[in-house]
Amino acid sequence: MSNTTNNQSELIVLITQAAKAKGALEDGEATTALAELQDFLGVETGDVAGMFFSCEKSEDWKNLDFETKISMLSNYVATEIRYLIIS
Repeated sequence: MSNTTNNQSELIVLITQAAKAKGALEDGEATTALAELQDFLGVETGDVAGMFFSCEKSEDWKNLDFETKISMLSNYVATEIRYLIIS
C-alpha cells in the first residue's frame, strides 16, 4: 500500500474516532480525538478549530448524529488544510 493510501486511511480513522467520541468539544474524548486529528495534520495551534467550531454549542455537538459529525469534521479538516497551505 502506498504512503498516500496509508495517510488517507489514517485520516479516515481519526475522523471516525472524533465523530464517535463521547462528550463535549471542550473536554473528554472529543477533545482528545480532535487533538489527535490536529497532530496528524501538523496543526500547531487550535486557532482554526476554535473559529470553526465556535458556532457549535457543546450541548449541540453531543447531540448531533454521527453523519453530521463526520460531515463537520471533514469540512474542518479541509479548512485546516487550506490554512496550512496559505500560512
